[in-house]
Amino acid sequence: MAKKIFAFYSNYSDSRIDRFRQETKKKNIEFKSYNFNKDLMMTERGLIKIKNNQTINLDKDYFCWIFSNSMLSHYFEKLYAKNANFVWPSRAVADFSDKMYTNHFFKTINVKTPKTILLSQNEETLLLKVNYVGGFPCIIKKVFGTGGVEVGIVNSLDDLKFFVKNFYQKKFNKNFSPFLRASFALQEYIKNTNGNDYRVLCLDGKIIGGIKRSSQNGDFRANISLGGKAENLPIDEKLKKICQKILRKRNFFYAGIDFIKKDTEYLAIEINTSAQFQEFEQATGINVAGKIIETMISK
Repeated sequence: MAKKIFAFYSNYSDSRIDRFRQETKKKNIEFKSYNFNKDLMMTERGLIKIKNNQTINLDKDYFCWIFSNSMLSHYFEKLYAKNANFVWPSRAVADFSDKMYTNHFFKTINVKTPKTILLSQNEETLLLKVNYVGGFPCIIKKVFGTGGVEVGIVNSLDDLKFFVKNFYQKKFNKNFSPFLRASFALQEYIKNTNGNDYRVLCLDGKIIGGIKRSSQNGDFRANISLGGKAENLPIDEKLKKICQKILRKRNFFYAGIDFIKKDTEYLAIEINTSAQFQEFEQATGINVAGKIIETMISK
């Protein structure tokens, strides 16, 4: 039977869907995409199309790729993976959407990473936590989040409290104590990064290539979604060995491994198992979507 690829996404616009559609058309592979928010309901019956109340039935000819937040990815893979041939991201890598867990993973396999500590509800120990990561200024980031949006630099305890409280007020329009949930981490601020970071894209345990991302507006964050610019990165032997070590320790079918530099030393900061690849393709000339599809259907 013919191979079939389903893509599930939660944003109302995701250009990765267009790239998958282009590449599957070249290979005469059936391709369908569904938006979790407007096309589907996830129920005890399974995945239900909102438009006609029909169930989406998956079988072993289906390969599924989930462009969505970690919660939806987790439930989809957990509930429906047994029906499909292949689902990514898998439950085996669900924990890597948690930035605190990811930094702990790096530490346990002796990959260098910035000092990182979880915030908790005890405001009396905040200064101890700040001092652990090297004092002010330091980075604060939401443990679950993408695109660099919920990441900032704080220069004082007042800055820190305001950052977290402001997040909850904007997100939920509620005025309550910002330390009711341990959902933020503090991280060491590396002064000489100059708004640059480095992403190595990996597929099926192999390195595809790399990009250097640079902020164009003075921001310390280099995310493309925040206006950063990508350029091709020749991967030196030092960076290659670090990535290979990470890939040996955990089976990532697809991942963007992110680094910053402290002087000449690479520090690993995140692993994104649903990494954007459009700007990567433009900067490197590598057909990432095509490689993903070819590798996926060979499973």
